[in-house]
Amino acid sequence: MENILAFDTSQTVLSVALCYKGRVFSRHEDSPRAQAQNILATINAVLEEAGASLSEVSLICVGAGPGSFTGIRIAVSVAQGLAFSQNIAVLPVSSLACVAQEIFTKTALEEVLVVIDARMNEVYCGAYQYDKTLGFMVGTDVLLKPAEVVNSFRGSYALVGDAISMIGSDAASTEMSYRGSEILPNAEFLITIAQKSEARILPFQAHPIYIREKVVIDSAG
Repeated sequence: MENILAFDTSQTVLSVALCYKGRVFSRHEDSPRAQAQNILATINAVLEEAGASLSEVSLICVGAGPGSFTGIRIAVSVAQGLAFSQNIAVLPVSSLACVAQEIFTKTALEEVLVVIDARMNEVYCGAYQYDKTLGFMVGTDVLLKPAEVVNSFRGSYALVGDAISMIGSDAASTEMSYRGSEILPNAEFLITIAQKSEARILPFQAHPIYIREKVVIDSAG
């Protein structure tokens, strides 16, 4: 089994996980303004807990956004640096897909719409469907105005994310269901995605997933 290191700093949480010899070790902590200072120490702590070294890792899976511009740049930069140092392959994954994977893992739901506040009166939306036959999910991320969300996604999507309140009154009149708003990317589910994917890239090919190209200062970054 592949040894996989995964981490995400796209929101207010610093999440690090390691799959080492079939066991998963993780740290998941609120760190809205100290991710740059804490990420390497947290990665080292997880490696130490597992009794592993970075040289034993064969894949780094990074939550590449969308989210806080500062946060996703931190995660991708660290992934590139660690991967270059040990010649490790990289797999950038949507941070919205990471949230969707957690829902699919914990429930019987087959359609999830992750909505994250993108500031500037916009919402990051990740619409994901789980194919039980194939055993993995597919989906896309887009940037929308809150009023556009309901009309853009028809169906029985479960709605999760911190932007629910921005579109809640509209969603209440549709088939969308509410599953709570406190779910943020957890690196353990990046590992789940990586284990089901054969995609691998070189470190220099890894880039943040911005969706919106204009950089803004937000509360998470």
